[in-house]
Amino acid sequence: MCIRDSRKELEKQKTLTKGIMIELKKKLEVSKQISEKLTKTIELAKNETSLKHKDMKLQTKQYATKDNDLKTKIAEKRVDLQKAIKKINSLRTKTKKEAEKLQKEQEKQAEEKTKKEKK
Repeated sequence: MCIRDSRKELEKQKTLTKGIMIELKKKLEVSKQISEKLTKTIELAKNETSLKHKDMKLQTKQYATKDNDLKTKIAEKRVDLQKAIKKINSLRTKTKKEAEKLQKEQEKQAEEKTKKEKK
């Protein structure tokens, strides 16, 4: 009986061992799938990060271009403003001179009138 019992026990152990091996293989397969999914997720995250970085670089270039365009426009407007100020100042000077001439002429005419009136 001892031998039969030990054979039965061995058969049970074999069956249990096979069952455990099958379970381990299933778990190994699941862990491989999880590992592959994680690897794919990491790759996607790297690609997304790379794309975001490239997009940010592009936006930075666009902002720099816009900034330079605005600076150029501001410089052009500043030059236009300076020209306008020079024109205004020259017109002021002209009008002052003309006003002085008119005043001198009026003074001369007034002097002449007074001279004529005295005579």
